[in-house]
Amino acid sequence: MEKVIYKASLDLTAKLITGFVIVLFGFIIYKSIEEIISAENGYSTFIQFSFLILLLVFSVLYMYMLRPSQYEIIITPKNRTVS
Repeated sequence: MEKVIYKASLDLTAKLITGFVIVLFGFIIYKSIEEIISAENGYSTFIQFSFLILLLVFSVLYMYMLRPSQYEIIITPKNRTVS
């Protein structure tokens, strides 16, 4: 039984999409902070936009934690399995 490990790296398309999503989330967070600062109706706006900011930040962190870091391929004489 032979085990081969490949490192997972982002290709150009994945890097572009990741960069675009981060810039988009940054813009949304920036506009949300502007809205919180200029809000006149108190806690309702603060709570809504704070929740939005937290949701975006935690979603990026969650996606980062679930990213693949490596692939392990086990080659046996009878079959091949990818895990």
